[in-house]
Amino acid sequence: MRVERPDKHYTESYVGNYLAPTLQSVQIDVFNVLSILSSDRADLKGFDNLIGDIIDSSLDVDRMDYLMRDAHMTGLMMGFINTSALIDFMKPVLDQDTFILAYDEQALAYMEHLILARDFMYFNCYEHPRKKAAERIFTRLVQSIVEDRRLDLLLDQVFALADEELMTAVTGIGTGNESSQHLADELMGDLDYVCVYEVPATAKEGALPHIIENWLNDVLIGDRQIAYITRPGNWEKEIAEKSVGAERAWQIQVILPDPGLYQQAHSETKLVTTDNAGRCKIVNFFDRSRVVKEILERMNLQRQTIMVMCPTRLPSAERDQIKNAAASLFA
Repeated sequence: MRVERPDKHYTESYVGNYLAPTLQSVQIDVFNVLSILSSDRADLKGFDNLIGDIIDSSLDVDRMDYLMRDAHMTGLMMGFINTSALIDFMKPVLDQDTFILAYDEQALAYMEHLILARDFMYFNCYEHPRKKAAERIFTRLVQSIVEDRRLDLLLDQVFALADEELMTAVTGIGTGNESSQHLADELMGDLDYVCVYEVPATAKEGALPHIIENWLNDVLIGDRQIAYITRPGNWEKEIAEKSVGAERAWQIQVILPDPGLYQQAHSETKLVTTDNAGRCKIVNFFDRSRVVKEILERMNLQRQTIMVMCPTRLPSAERDQIKNAAASLFA
């Protein structure tokens, strides 16, 4: 199954399959909730569309919330933003029979701060090498859960598990699978991984190896199962076979970027401006902030790389073997 936006897909799935009875019991229209949460809100009218924009758009309260929260939890001051000012400058704009979210032009500096803070947080926190290694290990473990016939769980059911249930499943799947047990131990341990090889994954850096071009095609057609699970899994096995041995493929993590994450949607954010005659006009954010657009484009080029990682505890000779095998694979 192709899922272009897994977070939106599984949110809607969870609400529809698990929360619907509770919502209905308190007279909440489940269909209306799902329509507002949907990534396709073309049919929403009136204030329902505005609510959808507020909770999920190119500059929404979700971004404000997680940036402030994560800045506090990590101590990275770059994530702190003036949410009060941004909320104060929100403007509902009536477009025919639909309200859309826009911002007063006085909010431009605060909007630029949020957008840059978001990307700097991604660069320094959300895409930290150790976090990316943990995510890759976790992805491999979830795949093992789905493939484990003893558990008899579908992927949709796995995503519906509570944190404690999921961690119990993750740490318990290794009973009959040595590789999965190693991965679970890695996830629950120190997770001190190092990048031994890195290669650009964007055509803007020049001609790409065919193996990466083929992978990008998988990404572009929306086949995330192949792009982010099957292919990196095959690459990890191949690198291991040519270096430390196939049985140690669990020690090699191929970290892939998500090009969709770097396709800036901030141009969709609307600003309400006033011309010399006092007439209101709606303009796109990037039309007023071209410098920020250029900064983001340069940053995003640096972020679109494929990394091959392994534990730092491995002897330098083995790390060199993994590096050489990865270089050969992506040549």
